[in-house]
Amino acid sequence: MTPTLVSLPSKLLQAIADHIPSEPEVRCLAQSHPQLDSILTPYIRARKDRKERSNLLISAIQNSKPPQLCQLLLRDGADPEMRVRTEQGKTALHFAAETGQTVVARLLLLHKRSLLNIRDGIGRTPLMSAAEGGHGAVVRTLLSAQYGPADVTLRSCRNRSVLWYAANGGNVKIVQMLLDTGYLDHNAADNDGVTPFACATSEGHSLRGHAEVVKLLLATGRVQFDARDHQGMTPLMWAAKFQRTPVVELLLSTGQLQVDFDLSELRKGPRLFGPPKLDQSLVKLLDAYKKRDA
Repeated sequence: MTPTLVSLPSKLLQAIADHIPSEPEVRCLAQSHPQLDSILTPYIRARKDRKERSNLLISAIQNSKPPQLCQLLLRDGADPEMRVRTEQGKTALHFAAETGQTVVARLLLLHKRSLLNIRDGIGRTPLMSAAEGGHGAVVRTLLSAQYGPADVTLRSCRNRSVLWYAANGGNVKIVQMLLDTGYLDHNAADNDGVTPFACATSEGHSLRGHAEVVKLLLATGRVQFDARDHQGMTPLMWAAKFQRTPVVELLLSTGQLQVDFDLSELRKGPRLFGPPKLDQSLVKLLDAYKKRDA
C-alpha cells in the first residue's frame, strides 16, 4: 500500500511543516484532513509562540535588559539559535558577545552549548564578535573550559580569523588571550591578503591600542612584517599611508625593513581615514631610515 500523509509519523509531519515556506500553506495542509489538523495545528501554534519568545529574547539582549528576563524567556521556550535576517543572520549569542553581556552569554551557553561556534550570515562566530568589540570578559568565557572552549581556528566568509578581528579591535589583552591558546596562525591572511598584523598597523592609532597590539605581535617573533597583500602593500606602507607614526617607529625599530616607497605617492588616491595633511615628522623619520639604510 502506498503511504499517505496521514499515515506518516507525527515528527515527520512536523518536519514537513517546517519546510513549507508560508504559514497559510501549512494551515491549508492541516485543514485538509482531521488527523493532520490534530497533529499540525497545535504544532503550528507552539511554533508561533516559540518564534515570538525568540524575538523577545533578541530584543531583550539588544536593549541590554536584565539577564533574568533572558533566563525567563529561555525557560518559556525561546530558541536561542533563531537568526535575525535583517541583522546579518546573527543569533542571540552574537548579540550578547558584540555588546559585552557576559552573564547573558553564559546563560545562553548553559542552555545550549551548540551556540558556541555558530556562525552569522557572514561567517563570524560569537568569539570573533566579542574579540573585535573589545569585550575581554566575554572572550574569556568563550575560551574557558566551562563554557567552551570556542574554536579559534575558524574563519569568516572573507577568510578572516579571530586574531584578525582582535587586531582590528585593538585590545591588547584580548590578543594576548588568543595567543595564549597556542592554536593561532599568526599570519593568516583574509581574502584581500591582509594579515592580522597588517590590520593592526593600518588601524594603528594609539587611542584604540593598536600600537600595543603591533608591539605584542612583533614580540612573538612569528609575524611576517614585510608580507604584501593583494594590493602590493606591506604593513609599513599601510601604517605610513594612514600616518600611524608610533606604529611606523615600532616597525622601523626592527631594523629589518626597507623603505622602498614614496610617502607622497602612497597617500594619493582616496583616503577614508587619517589626517589630510602630510605629517612632516613622519617624512623625516622615513628619510632618516632610508639614509641610514643606504
